Amino acid sequence: MASSIEKFLMPDENITFSSSEEVEIDGKSYSMYITNKRFIWYMSKGLISKKKSVITTPIDQVKNIKYDEKGIFRKKANIEITTVERKYEVAGSASAIGNIYKTMQSHMFSTNSDGSQTK
Repeated sequence: MASSIEKFLMPDENITFSSSEEVEIDGKSYSMYITNKRFIWYMSKGLISKKKSVITTPIDQVKNIKYDEKGIFRKKANIEITTVERKYEVAGSASAIGNIYKTMQSHMFSTNSDGSQTK
């Protein structure tokens, strides 16, 4: 599946994470990718005439990420991503969203040798 998104990558951009499950944004299902530069949601639907949709946000534009989990047996989770321009609400299974959240955190913050974090 990564090969179909490759044409949307920028020079020197590499995929570092792809979600094992689709996630939902604005009522539509997307595959989630994280690169060294952006968070990317990609959708390709249709059998003959493929319709593609891509939503991206640069990692350095993200101001805040909020994680929320609900349910007992079939846990669902949401991530609210606040950027300079808008808010994204990403929903899916707790395991998929949890993995995405952890990966987003590791891409947004790096640890200095003295233990402090930088964005």
